[in-house]
Amino acid sequence: MNNDSVSPPSTGGAIASGEARSGRIVTIDWCEVSAKELEVDELFRLLEKHLGSPWGRVYAEVRRDDEKCFQAACALDVLVRADRRGQRNRDGLRQPWSGIRLSGKACQAVGTQRVMELVSAMGQFGALKVSRLDLAMDDFDKTFSPRQFAEACVDGRLDDESALLGPQVVSKVRGDSWEWSRRKGGCFWLGARKSARLLRVYDKDSESGGRVRSTRVELQCRDRFATELMARLHAVPRQGRSIAEIFAEHVVDFVDLRHANGHRSRSQKWERLSWWKTVVGDMKGVGTPGRDISQVRFWVEALSRQCAGFLAVMLRSVGVDAKRYALGLTDGKAAQRIASAVRLVVGRALPELTGDQEARLEQLLRQNGARLSRRRL
Repeated sequence: MNNDSVSPPSTGGAIASGEARSGRIVTIDWCEVSAKELEVDELFRLLEKHLGSPWGRVYAEVRRDDEKCFQAACALDVLVRADRRGQRNRDGLRQPWSGIRLSGKACQAVGTQRVMELVSAMGQFGALKVSRLDLAMDDFDKTFSPRQFAEACVDGRLDDESALLGPQVVSKVRGDSWEWSRRKGGCFWLGARKSARLLRVYDKDSESGGRVRSTRVELQCRDRFATELMARLHAVPRQGRSIAEIFAEHVVDFVDLRHANGHRSRSQKWERLSWWKTVVGDMKGVGTPGRDISQVRFWVEALSRQCAGFLAVMLRSVGVDAKRYALGLTDGKAAQRIASAVRLVVGRALPELTGDQEARLEQLLRQNGARLSRRRL
């Protein structure tokens, strides 16, 4: 079916650099996972250990905390949830659980390896359930376009709502289970929105405003498929394989593009479309980048939301409301009140910076220096 109102998803990117790149990378771009018998405090300890201090409990925005349920929002749209009672199992015993939802931005900021280490650590406490796992491939060479992929799949015009998937699509997806949007460079969806597996192909360059200059292929898996995919990712090191190879295998297991030639029962012997073979046929050398420490904006964003709320409380405690804060730069008395609130938080002298903070300061100074230079020009 056709739906031009559908926008490409904005789940954060696998890499956040506006610089021109080449080649391909594969990363985890979304992860929702829970573990039985894992306490909330222990989960926060794991978050801080594997992802970093911005995800410690002290910075969490707690939305519900009672004997039945826990819910909190953390930096970069990370959610922490827990069912402290749990559902009854086959033996009639309740099994409480705690879990997380890692957004695309969070996965990008901390890196795929840290996400996998966190999930592995959670599994040490109880049975794991991966509710959703997205793997994303960024093709910086733009070997193909979203429209090219869509036209290769659909037997007819993309604006024809009655058009079906063509015989060259080797998949168990229903013939009418597709959507196309022309917005932001084009986005093609294959599979139902709430199905166990879904493929998205879109122009990440346009969707990200030029921040990630690639064609993006995202494979979204849920429940059993997500849990099995995570298990295969964890097996990569001992098998001497790569995450990119696992990604390609799962993609072509879901949808493959081949020249239809003969009976469909022999479709696995049909030859792949040449450009598609280039994309999924050889994944050697396709890497998975680590933590994106070059993007200082993530670090600032990760702490700003929580610190802003804390400072807002402290400012109001010394009589600075929204109006006085707005006048703070021009009104002397308001400025003094703001300064007193800052002193309550920071102290009378600036503390020494940690090594990580020194690195962030250097990045910010370079970033601000570049902005000043552009303004002078």
